[in-house]
Amino acid sequence: LARPDSRVLGLVGAGVQAVTQAHALSRLFPLSRILAHDICPVTLASLPRRLAFLDIPVEPALPWRIEAEADILCTATSVAVGAGPVIAGADLKPHLHINAVGSDYPGKCELPRFLLESALVVPDLADQARREGECQVLEEERIGPELHRIVKQADGLTGWRDRLTVFDSTGIPFEDALALDLITDLARRAGIGRDIAFADLEAGAPKDPYWGTTATAVPEERRAVR
Repeated sequence: LARPDSRVLGLVGAGVQAVTQAHALSRLFPLSRILAHDICPVTLASLPRRLAFLDIPVEPALPWRIEAEADILCTATSVAVGAGPVIAGADLKPHLHINAVGSDYPGKCELPRFLLESALVVPDLADQARREGECQVLEEERIGPELHRIVKQADGLTGWRDRLTVFDSTGIPFEDALALDLITDLARRAGIGRDIAFADLEAGAPKDPYWGTTATAVPEERRAVR
């Protein structure tokens, strides 16, 4: 749903999910800079170090600047029930794509309702998103197709890349567990990687999911979104 030429990534929330979101998006889009905000100064200050392997400049920025300059914006927060939204949604690029990926539970919302009502909102799992995602504030007819349907009919939806879109990511634990088992099995068969305890990760470098490993960037000429 994001434009293939997206160059500015905005991150609201600079924790673990911000690192993995930036890493994944950097493998597909020609990102030239990352603007980030977090309510915790320590977490925000450590983000450039945690994303250094991408070789993309990371700048601290207030939410209003992130909203105005981002082509892709990820909200990755644990904002409390009733404390959101975490962005104003008042000055956005017309083609902005938002990944709403923060912790989900009933009553918590990262995005303003008026923004959601003006966008194509794509949930990963509609029933779950209605209970605890951004979709919980929307009427049924305003909720778009689930992600798997978007993937199947991607060619027919490229026009939305010039309009406001939102991916309401609530997470599907079964798929996560299945993917983890598959990737772990393949890695062991290939003799690559090593086992790392989650407790060691947090102790070694808080909020760095790649501590003790080697994460790599993708050369810009190999990044491509159809």
